[in-house]
Amino acid sequence: MPGLFITSSRIGDAVMTLSLLEGLRKQFPNMCYVVAADPLVASLFQDDPACDEIILFPKRKASLHWFHLWRRVMRRSWGWVADTRGSAISHALRAKKRYIWRKTPNDQRHKVEQVAAMAGLAPSCPRIIVSEERSQRMRALLPDAPLFVVAPVANWIGKQWPMEHFYATIARFCETYTDAHVLVIAAPSEDAQLQPLRDLPAERITFSTDLVKQHALSLIDMAALMSHGSVFLGNDSGLMHMSYALDVPVIGLFGPSRDAIYGPYPAMGAGHTVLRIPQSYDELANTPGFSHKNQVCYMDGLTTDRVWQALEEKWHGASN
Repeated sequence: MPGLFITSSRIGDAVMTLSLLEGLRKQFPNMCYVVAADPLVASLFQDDPACDEIILFPKRKASLHWFHLWRRVMRRSWGWVADTRGSAISHALRAKKRYIWRKTPNDQRHKVEQVAAMAGLAPSCPRIIVSEERSQRMRALLPDAPLFVVAPVANWIGKQWPMEHFYATIARFCETYTDAHVLVIAAPSEDAQLQPLRDLPAERITFSTDLVKQHALSLIDMAALMSHGSVFLGNDSGLMHMSYALDVPVIGLFGPSRDAIYGPYPAMGAGHTVLRIPQSYDELANTPGFSHKNQVCYMDGLTTDRVWQALEEKWHGASN
């Protein structure tokens, strides 16, 4: 009897819910499941042999997406239902076990640990499964060289390290590591924000947005590209979460978000590094005029020299 896994609609949140899926996989080694997912993240489950079916679950007006999902799943019996969105319909389905998200006020645990706790499980590192065939096909789109993955765009300018800092860091990297290649990765809708980086040496850099246009790549294809990286550098973003779920060492850049809750996981002993602006999140949040609605950058306090030092250490470690 399959399970039903209802995942989050945002990339980063969906990746972190994979902690629960990994825990259930350990508990039920022969499990199979059906996933209900927003089209944005649905392909992340495409290469998992345990995934029997993907139900596309796009948001609709007046929350009608829940009604459409209910019609798809109500007549079936489920071995378990894991609902990381805490919906009402999960209580009404026929299921032997239910794991339903309930937010705990002021929970300071990492989000990965919070999600695993839904089922009373020890946290597992989220894992994105990429097939060998897809991995090899995506690797063929890139030069045969060590790969530095950079994600310079965030979903809010407040937590995006300035593009000129990314430019300086990539330029220095290209000058220093002449045998390596850079993959700049972003959503197709973010392509215009990458324009300042187009002045960098074209032969040393591949832009994922160009590959998407040429090859109609999906999110799981992007994951396959990223999985070949030796080091990832980027803001607190969905792509950062994808990187550690692909076992790529992460340098995560943080300012107006809590790295203890949303940083790379696990925080210790996995080769990941968090670099913050000088202020803690609480210090920044208590600054007069601070707001998550402000369209201003809060990341200026993180210097390129500090990021470069971390990158050199990480790159040398990945090369050895």
